[in-house]
Amino acid sequence: AFLVMVDTRELRLEVTGATINAGQAVTIGAEDHATVVNVAVGGAGTSRGDIALAGSVAVAVLDGSTTAAVKDASITSDALNVSATDGSTTVSVGGAVGINMDKTKGSGVGIGIAVNTVTRSAGASITGASTIDTGVFGITADSSQSIYGFGVSAGKSTAAIAGSVSVNNITGGARADVIGN
Repeated sequence: AFLVMVDTRELRLEVTGATINAGQAVTIGAEDHATVVNVAVGGAGTSRGDIALAGSVAVAVLDGSTTAAVKDASITSDALNVSATDGSTTVSVGGAVGINMDKTKGSGVGIGIAVNTVTRSAGASITGASTIDTGVFGITADSSQSIYGFGVSAGKSTAAIAGSVSVNNITGGARADVIGN
């Protein structure tokens, strides 16, 4: 069994060239949460010797970012909060069972592989000739990624072999910027 899942998404909230006059609080925020469950299971069996070979590979790739930006804007408010939050949870299982029921010869082989790659980030920014007049100001970026990868295998025979591999990689981060002209 072979399963590949690719999730690429860009979530962007941007206020550009606007004038906002609010007597209350202003919140400019972008938030994205992804949950991916990826399962590949293979099986093989024989009762007449030889070999029962089973394998599976489950691959999950998550890519993208979440961004909240204010560019060349004028904002007057009691409070201003600019935030970007990006979170993902990935569960990936690669499993296999190879069973050979011949009691005199043969092999049962099971191999399971799970591979997960997550490259996600969050960014919040205020740039350009933005004018901010506020009592309380906050800018935050939060990136939180979780991976749960499992390789599960079994082999049964007079000569059984089973192996599992789980490879996980997370890159990305979070950045909050206030940049003038």
